[in-house]
Amino acid sequence: LAVSIRYFPLSNKCNPQVPNDPQPNSCWAARAAEAAGRLYGVEGFWKMHAWLFARRGAFTDAELNAGLAQLGFDQARFLGVMTGLETQQALTQDIELGVHYGLRQTPMIFINGVELKGWMAPQALTRTVNEVLAANPVAAGPENDLPPTGAEKFLEDWRLAPKTNIPEALLTRTLGPIDAPVNVLVIGDYQEPGTAEVDAICRLFAQIPPSGRTADTLVIRYSFVAFPVDQSCNPSSQRTVYPQGCLAARAVEAAEVIAGADAAWAMHNWLMANQADLNQDTLVAACPELGLDPTQLVDAMAQDFVTQTISQRARQAMALGLRSVPRIYIDGRPVAEWKVENENLLPRIFNAAMQGK
Repeated sequence: LAVSIRYFPLSNKCNPQVPNDPQPNSCWAARAAEAAGRLYGVEGFWKMHAWLFARRGAFTDAELNAGLAQLGFDQARFLGVMTGLETQQALTQDIELGVHYGLRQTPMIFINGVELKGWMAPQALTRTVNEVLAANPVAAGPENDLPPTGAEKFLEDWRLAPKTNIPEALLTRTLGPIDAPVNVLVIGDYQEPGTAEVDAICRLFAQIPPSGRTADTLVIRYSFVAFPVDQSCNPSSQRTVYPQGCLAARAVEAAEVIAGADAAWAMHNWLMANQADLNQDTLVAACPELGLDPTQLVDAMAQDFVTQTISQRARQAMALGLRSVPRIYIDGRPVAEWKVENENLLPRIFNAAMQGK
């Protein structure tokens, strides 16, 4: 076997793809492994690799110094390389490569370019390696081990995902023709930036006018459900991340109560375009341009049934296995990832769904 190791530290100290710091020493652990390889070759790398895993990647300065002595490494030279710019650049390149291949968690394992997705199953790695060896593949180095890109991976993940039985109650606020070839459900928070980006793409494909359509035109039926990550109206949320999320969700429900579905979508669009500026005053000030009476809107937003409607839909969304927003379903299949390397993948998936009809 030829085994290649790449770094993807789960710490935002060196990895901008990680939102927090679940493994706070992982950047230094990766630097230590890289420095050992640079100074002492393959043998040095594997010595440090074993030392790091023996202590789960965590070490103090004193422990590292003792470890270097134990391994026979020159302390001054090692620390100079470990903290150097070239070592950091090597980590950055590996992180970017992980993103390119669609890495979402570690470890991510490829065997001859094919991802081993069920690696946690008993003996999965050994069994799969033996199966590949039994096929007598042509010998090749790691430069030929070319996995699919993240975009290709996430598209295939969507194709292979089982369909979800989505309650009709979550498909009541919709845009687009009823006979559209592709149906999309988005569950999101009006204050969450990713939700706004996803919504803009979906509305674009849902609002193609009939005069601009042909038999090959890609048009979707788009449904949106608010899931405020705000416990003031949504007890299904485990925490409050967007304190104005309930204000926004109530505004949409209230707009529909007093002026119908078109008013609800007008409010929806305004909220998506004004995430940063939302508060009670800006909402009231926007009412005239939206064709709404501000006094009626504020009164409707305060009604218990408005909050109850939001809470009930949030519970139904949670029952689908919701873990984060936005959550996207295309023709009933969940989208694992909708963006990779700054490319929004939704148009690709919409097209794949249409071509599969």
